[in-house]
Amino acid sequence: MPHLNEKNCLALCLALSLVHLSPLQAAENTSASVFKFQQAMAQKGHASAQYKLAMMYETGDGAEQNLDTARSWYKQAAIQAYKPASHRLTYLDVAQAHSAADRTWLIQLHKDAQSGDGEAMLLLGQMYATGTGITQELTLASRYLRKASADNIPGSEAELIKVEKAIEQKQAETLARENQQADADKKLAQQKADAELAKQARINRILLQKQLTDAQSIRQQRTVIASKPVSQAKPVTHIKAPALAAVEVATPTPSPSAVAEIDISPCSGRNRFAATCR
Repeated sequence: MPHLNEKNCLALCLALSLVHLSPLQAAENTSASVFKFQQAMAQKGHASAQYKLAMMYETGDGAEQNLDTARSWYKQAAIQAYKPASHRLTYLDVAQAHSAADRTWLIQLHKDAQSGDGEAMLLLGQMYATGTGITQELTLASRYLRKASADNIPGSEAELIKVEKAIEQKQAETLARENQQADADKKLAQQKADAELAKQARINRILLQKQLTDAQSIRQQRTVIASKPVSQAKPVTHIKAPALAAVEVATPTPSPSAVAEIDISPCSGRNRFAATCR
């Protein structure tokens, strides 16, 4: 008969517990069977079983959630130099204190995860998922939890499902905000367009009113002019010419030289026939 190790024994117990049970009963019975098995192995001093039993108490999977009991089993596993248990105790301290994780410890945890430690991957996935001790990053959480799930680390599948739902919810919220912002921008643009149209309509009304006022003023002026009687022109009976100014013609006075030159000879002029003129 082959030797039954921890995994083979657990698989056998689970197989026996699932016979003739409904899916719900099978799930409940599976958790109960895993808890009983891990508890029995933990009490025998197996560090990995102590760690897994502590995880069940921490998460409430298969047992009533009790962090004090979880710490107790983690400490027993850590005493045996079981690194995942030591990491878990530090994580619980950080979560309880709501403080940032120690940088040195966080670097070591990342190194363990990169070296293929599935428990370190699970822990980092949980920390990034909840933002415990580090900045929340759901994408990184999903990446680590997928790796842990691929290594069949207990609890990683359930954590991955929660993270995937959180990512979907966040994406839906982001899309809703974007659509809301787009609707708001569209509404604002429409309001601006409506305001511009209303402004132009007011300008047009003002211009039209001015044209109507000007036209009415012109009509009133024409009406006033048309209502005045036309005056008849008087016939022209006499044209009075302007008085002519009297012009005084002065007779020039002969100069003394001119008088001296007058011919007084008795033989000149009318006296030329006088007796003395022979």
